[in-house]
Amino acid sequence: MGPRIKTRVARSTALMYCEGEHDLIFVRLLKSYYASDDPPSRPRITVRKGRGGSAFGLVEDATRLEGFDRRLVKLDNDRDSKEIAKAEAIAKKRGIILAITTPCL
Repeated sequence: MGPRIKTRVARSTALMYCEGEHDLIFVRLLKSYYASDDPPSRPRITVRKGRGGSAFGLVEDATRLEGFDRRLVKLDNDRDSKEIAKAEAIAKKRGIILAITTPCL
């Protein structure tokens, strides 16, 4: 019987892009509770704070960050409905998940 060969699999990556500082703190807290003991089968999660601006601008900014297999943009529901609709259309086109929270953080 020959030596055992261990198969290694690249871990997928996920980006959680937040609207502001309070959102960033909240998402990092959730990550510390739920993703601290991640098995290798789960994606490696990176949390980043956006530069602010419009909802669709945040979605576009998240698409510019390279090196992630999946993306989630966290928005507050205090935006104009047309702005949210435009953000949803861009996110759907680019394969980004939107997390729109009510109440706002």
